[in-house]
Amino acid sequence: MVQAGEVRNHDIALKVLSKSTASAAAALRPRLQAQRKEAERDLVSLLRRWIDRKQSIKWRAVLEGSLSRADAAQTAIGIDETARQILPGMLKRFIRSGNAAANEKAGAEELHAFRIAAKKFRYSLEIFAPLYGPQCQNSLTKLKQIQDLLGENNDWATVERMVSRVKGTETLAAWLQIKQRKTTEEFCRYWRAEFGTPEQVKALTASMRRSRPRAAVKKKPVGRSEPPAQAPKSQAAVA
Repeated sequence: MVQAGEVRNHDIALKVLSKSTASAAAALRPRLQAQRKEAERDLVSLLRRWIDRKQSIKWRAVLEGSLSRADAAQTAIGIDETARQILPGMLKRFIRSGNAAANEKAGAEELHAFRIAAKKFRYSLEIFAPLYGPQCQNSLTKLKQIQDLLGENNDWATVERMVSRVKGTETLAAWLQIKQRKTTEEFCRYWRAEFGTPEQVKALTASMRRSRPRAAVKKKPVGRSEPPAQAPKSQAAVA
């Protein structure tokens, strides 16, 4: 992930700097393109080693072995009960972390922690979405907007750190800092509008404690045989 992140960061930097008219931005492009190629070579080399060691096959064996040894009592719990056990706690952490990130005195550490909390909560909620009514899709839309704002903010911050390492880019770095502050302010306004009142939190918490009856969740007809799903290709194989 670190190697993949390096490639992605340089892709973002090249895209972001293409929006700047500063001469320093144009001067940085060849340097960033060369660094990007080097990062790509490192990533491809790592993936090839994984392929040679059949790493994905080993991971699959470990996961399948863990599943076969799972506690029968645990696996007997219905998905609706699992949702009621998991989601309220995740929501509580999400709200607490969001309030800290939307504080005027919050720094990069609080924003980064909230990005992680928001990502985990959104993807977990998507897994359980069939158990809930229309309010679930509304919540997912709001969570996606939160992630988009935080992702854009992180992109500006990442590129600013990369640019600041190069001499003569003070004006360009200041432009990036302004962009980051604007997205931070936009996130804070959105958070206060959608999650900032006790009533909003109470309503969202209540929705996480109830799910549709299991009979209401669409099930596949019993007795119909279907071919086993083909396992997706590993990222290493795709690379």
